[in-house]
Amino acid sequence: MSDLAGLFTLKNKIGTKRNCSLTTLLFPASFSLLSLNVGSPSSPFSGRQRRETGDRLISSQCFPDFVEFGGSPELDSSHLSTSETLCGTQSTKGPEQSKNLTVLCGSSTVRLVSSGKFNNEVVVLVKAATEEDLDFQRNMVITCPEFMT
Repeated sequence: MSDLAGLFTLKNKIGTKRNCSLTTLLFPASFSLLSLNVGSPSSPFSGRQRRETGDRLISSQCFPDFVEFGGSPELDSSHLSTSETLCGTQSTKGPEQSKNLTVLCGSSTVRLVSSGKFNNEVVVLVKAATEEDLDFQRNMVITCPEFMT
């Protein structure tokens, strides 16, 4: 993503095992989740209980399908320095009604990981992070360790 803002839908259908990523072109981003339908709708999850799978930590309740938001110091999004995972079903009426996630890293990524067992779809508004996105009352903020040095 080279534009400073955009509305994106990441999705896949049952039977298709696929990962789909959107990465900002070397700028920190603010993500507004507008719609989430990922994995089993019976166990929505947005907390911090995680388990290690390979080189990543993900929620055991979200496995095998989830949405990952995170960042890395450069364009390589294969190993995110920091991340949060979500799954389940959620819908909002607009970005002003949801708590945004601000990722303070060189590049920011939203990734849909799909096993092919579910119809998955996430709609997210992505924009370059501004000073107002650092308001902890309105936003969750995560930072890359490398971004602070």
